Amino acid sequence: MITQMKLCMKFLTRSVNYTIPFIMAFFLLKTTVAALSPGDISGLNIERIGSLGELKSALNIMHARFNGAQESQQLSFELQKTIATKSGECISRLVDLSQKADLSQETQKEEFKSLFLNNGDLLRHMLTYNQTWVEDMLEEKLDRIQDKDAFFASPEWEQPQYLISIASYWLGWNNYYAALLYLAHDKTRTDLLEEAVSGFTRTLLDLKEQAIVCQSMFGRALCFKEREKYDKALQDIQSLMTKVSRDDSLYAQAGYERALISHLSGKNELAIKQIQELQEDVKPGVMPQQIKEKLKNLQTKIALGIAEKKASAQGAHTKESYREAVQELKRIAEVDAAQAGILYQYVLDHAAHLADMSERELGSLGSMAIADWYFDRKQYELASERYRRLYSTPDLLIKNHLDDVCFRLAYCYAQKQQWQDALVCLETLFQKYPGSSFGGKAACLYYVVAAHAYQAQASESAYARYIKAAECYIKNCPDAQDKSEAHFQLGRYYQRQDRTKNALLEFSQVDSDSPHYAEARHASLRSQVDRLQSNVETLEALFRNDQGQSEKAVKLYHESLKQAEDYQKSLTKANTPNDDKELEAHLAVLLARLYMHGSEPYARKALQILQGFEGRFSMKKQQELLYPMVKKLRLECCLQLSMRKEAEQEIAGITGQGTVDKKTWAFLNECADSYYIQAKEAQTKTDTDRAARQAEMALVVYKRLSDIAKKDASYKNLYDPIQMRLAELYTIDHKITEAAAIYQEKLERDPTSADALYNLGIIYERGDRWEDAFTTWNKLTRGLKPGDSYWFEARYRTAQALSRLGKQKDACEVITVTQSLHPDLGDEELKGKFLKLRDEFCTKQDTPVTSNER
Repeated sequence: MITQMKLCMKFLTRSVNYTIPFIMAFFLLKTTVAALSPGDISGLNIERIGSLGELKSALNIMHARFNGAQESQQLSFELQKTIATKSGECISRLVDLSQKADLSQETQKEEFKSLFLNNGDLLRHMLTYNQTWVEDMLEEKLDRIQDKDAFFASPEWEQPQYLISIASYWLGWNNYYAALLYLAHDKTRTDLLEEAVSGFTRTLLDLKEQAIVCQSMFGRALCFKEREKYDKALQDIQSLMTKVSRDDSLYAQAGYERALISHLSGKNELAIKQIQELQEDVKPGVMPQQIKEKLKNLQTKIALGIAEKKASAQGAHTKESYREAVQELKRIAEVDAAQAGILYQYVLDHAAHLADMSERELGSLGSMAIADWYFDRKQYELASERYRRLYSTPDLLIKNHLDDVCFRLAYCYAQKQQWQDALVCLETLFQKYPGSSFGGKAACLYYVVAAHAYQAQASESAYARYIKAAECYIKNCPDAQDKSEAHFQLGRYYQRQDRTKNALLEFSQVDSDSPHYAEARHASLRSQVDRLQSNVETLEALFRNDQGQSEKAVKLYHESLKQAEDYQKSLTKANTPNDDKELEAHLAVLLARLYMHGSEPYARKALQILQGFEGRFSMKKQQELLYPMVKKLRLECCLQLSMRKEAEQEIAGITGQGTVDKKTWAFLNECADSYYIQAKEAQTKTDTDRAARQAEMALVVYKRLSDIAKKDASYKNLYDPIQMRLAELYTIDHKITEAAAIYQEKLERDPTSADALYNLGIIYERGDRWEDAFTTWNKLTRGLKPGDSYWFEARYRTAQALSRLGKQKDACEVITVTQSLHPDLGDEELKGKFLKLRDEFCTKQDTPVTSNER
């Protein structure tokens, strides 16, 4: 659990008003680009480019196009003009993208610098090319030209001059914006600004397009301002304002820059006068909104500067001078709420002198600044008193800062260990201000506070709040560290709610250095193994219903097998905790079940996993839950692999010395029945070897069941059916003597047993024991109802036995009597057999019937 709140403190930096330096000329630049665009040269839609990478690619294409055309001597005027225009569009797009970028990140800033410099190289290349062209042309042609006026008016001369001017113009803007990305005294910044001034100056001298001339003058003024050459900057501004209509947005921009330069020069009174003149000169509907806001900010700064200057003139700051400055800033803020940030910053900067000033005089923003000052000094009692009053009696100026006040008040309560009060504040923050910029740091604090509140007073409601805070913390806190505890607690909570997927996700995010790592890992694996068990049970159900090869079964089998093998790898490591040992045991059984009952049975692999199981997993839990299942699985493996001795050992282990329960009996009986059925199927297909193998495995199980039924009264009624099944299996397995012994034993207990007599008769026939066969069939005949199918078969086999004994006359007598009593002689197949015997052994004369036969 987190016990400190450092992770929250690092976010506590209150924002103040600021502007990106190059915003002021941006919309003018975009207008200029649109005016110059002659068309697309290669499908480059630069205005729609959304990333620096795409812009870099576009610049590379433009470089390649220029260089290629130059090398092939096809660098036309139109192509160069279009490339220059596209270069201007690149400047515009770079400025646009920079508004959305975080230029405080050095990596981001360097990317923009690189692209501006790349674009500058393209423009310089064009300048050099055309300057060289002009110089060569003057050197080679000028002396030979008779009409020099006509030559200087020709496209041959004017076109390269135009390209020099337009490339200089764009190079000026490119360098101005690039320079703003460098520190004030960086040599590169200075070089870029000087080159920009030269570019704008060249454009002013050579180009006759009035709009571009005015914009060049404005650009040069901006460069002079950045170089702190305020006099030169003002000269350009004044000149520009005489050339431009007051309805032109450029006039308003120039007027703002004039006032700003006056302020930067320390001429605040003049700046105020210039602002007033500008506001009078430009109609309200013409003044751009951006310039209006800048003028308001500038007015506020100037007012603050005048107040500071007045205090300095008195020799030293006094309480009265601070009060006057606050009152002036408060007055401005009440008129224009956008200026409230400067009031806040002034009070915060001079809080030591203004802390005892009344909250009414300070206003809400000033009071918040004092509260923040106490907060920064860790005087949480004083800070919380002010925050509480600010929150309960908000005015319009502080309305947009109430989430901030709410958060800091919560932090103060937390520092004073007033956990319940802190919770109320934070819950209010998330409920009332869902889009607050304090969401991340508030989530961190919320979790800390809820944890302490639950520790202090454990209850269902406190736990619910703690879980809610943990969810909020994980979702919203931007700091990824120290979240293991929250993930673990959420995992346990979801586990109790049977939200397995959610629990697994949370447990998986508990770091290895967490004290709960082993527990989380175990819980995660437990859930995964439980889910795997469900899949295995589904597969086994499909297997039992003869759907083991269905598409659903095959897919589930392969997915489950991969999961099981992956889990096993992660579990079978050195120094595995005892809890994980239990999971490893459980997983081993599941994997064996998959190998046994999946769509691709693999008994040998299953047996390898299960051998020595009891030695590897000797905990009590395994003995009670898994050992019986393991023995049954091993038995299934041994039976599938025709390992008779091993199967007998497993059966002995399963049945033990005591009474066998119904569940165990049913399992063994199912195993035996399964191999009996397989043996019969193989026998039907005349696959004698397979039939014998399956019969042998069935015998292993049935023999043990027979022994149990003989001794255990619970299964006594099953003894005879099992014995009959054993005799049948002995027969399939070519163990005739053993089969006969079982039938004879049965007849000793029940001399009238038709099954025993029938099967014994078959055995005697196969052994060519025809005397015994005759006796058995004759006996069976007397015990059956005349006329049914078994009686006909017994009569036929009696006659057949007599014929084999050489008693054809007796055989014929049996056939004749049977036919006279029942002319149909059973079904057609049996009738055919009777008639065949009759034709073979009976004479044409009627054979007299004895009284005994009648």
